[in-house]
Amino acid sequence: MLGISGGNINSVAGSCCAGTLGALVHDLKGKQYVLSTNTVLARASVTPGRFHALVGEKIIQPGLVETQCAKDPSTTIANLTRWVPLRFGLHNSNTVDGAIASLLPGMVDPDGYIFNIGPISANTIPQKQLQIGHYVQKMGRTSCLTEGQIDAIDATAKVAYGNSECHTYASGHATFYHQILIFPVGAFAEFGNGSDSGSMVLTEESCPRAIGMVFAAAGSLTLVNPIDLVLKALKVALVNGCTNEGGPPPSEHGLATTEATRALSESIEQVRMVKDRHEGALLKLDNVAATAIGPGDHDGQAAMLVLLKKDTRESRAQIPTQIEGVPVKIIESGEFSAM
Repeated sequence: MLGISGGNINSVAGSCCAGTLGALVHDLKGKQYVLSTNTVLARASVTPGRFHALVGEKIIQPGLVETQCAKDPSTTIANLTRWVPLRFGLHNSNTVDGAIASLLPGMVDPDGYIFNIGPISANTIPQKQLQIGHYVQKMGRTSCLTEGQIDAIDATAKVAYGNSECHTYASGHATFYHQILIFPVGAFAEFGNGSDSGSMVLTEESCPRAIGMVFAAAGSLTLVNPIDLVLKALKVALVNGCTNEGGPPPSEHGLATTEATRALSESIEQVRMVKDRHEGALLKLDNVAATAIGPGDHDGQAAMLVLLKKDTRESRAQIPTQIEGVPVKIIESGEFSAM
């Protein structure tokens, strides 16, 4: 099954690491692959250059954490095929931390069954249809099955990569654009953590649809790659395990009027234009972890969010309460780190 522990057999040096095998995908020829993050499958590889994994490296299940770092080639389920290169530095942009590995015959349920969730739809929820407040779920190696809500969209975040002890290639900070922020709901203290990287974020429907893939977190906030960007970058599609042609997923705003929904959409577009013009200057501040579009203080209103590693008087003095008429909300998130 998917949604459980796995990773690259070489993800061990001083210590060992594992991640989550997220979903089953296929290319135009019908060849099937397991989908997860670059960090999990390709050891945080960067290209061009020599700092990258090799095509064909063994992907095992379970991951090395579960075997106390012992490498067992007989647990191979796939071979690393390709990944989206990670680019480091404030001025180098990323949208996806993703990779795929070609499956060995008979090693994964052909319907793409995710443990504790079941089969999922090949249809996805693209970015333009996401709304703040949509309910979502994920199944991951560390925190298992959790529930959350979309807290913010179109996030730009500085993500710390390290963990060279797991024989990864990349370290430093990578800036990711057009991301999704998920906040835990109900009894859950976190939506994703630890080795949940690679988990599919899905709607809460009888036939779930993917909205993204977990790859980083800061405190209780989980940072998610939009699924349409992931699939496009890797030139694959999700395997169709069930059928869902429905509309938008459930939301806390499910009973909102058409007028309120339209007003919120218009407010989001206004915030997006202002954010695009000003986030570069904000992200240059060392204490700023991310910017995003989130809920305002009134119904039908969006706001520009500025997430701080630590909320200090000095940082607040550098950030205006509004920009071009758009309200700015400051949130202490901590630093975003790749899982």
